[in-house]
Amino acid sequence: MTNDRIALTGIKGFGHHGVLEEEKRNGQPFVVDAVLHLDLAPAARTDELTETVHYGEIAELIHAEIESKPVDLIETLADRTARLILERYPAIQLVELTVNKPQAPITVPFGNVAVTVTRERTP
Repeated sequence: MTNDRIALTGIKGFGHHGVLEEEKRNGQPFVVDAVLHLDLAPAARTDELTETVHYGEIAELIHAEIESKPVDLIETLADRTARLILERYPAIQLVELTVNKPQAPITVPFGNVAVTVTRERTP
């Protein structure tokens, strides 16, 4: 496993995820952070995009997942998105993906609710 990584933070989208009916009906903002672990030495050596991953495309994939098929749990959204990244980008060995739900329906003052999953490529 390499120590190299690419971090994408603050990817925002509007989704209809949640257990409550009003969450599914009205939707709310979600913010996703992803840390992608891969070997960046070939890209550093050659200065070629083909030797790394296109993080703009990955940001678009994450945004599309936020705004796609609703699920009850942000745990499910995080898992689905992390697995899709691994499936589409073979160079990535491990993904740490955090789904933030800053407007969760909680009845006390709070700053954020977040779920982080770590998914690793299986040999």
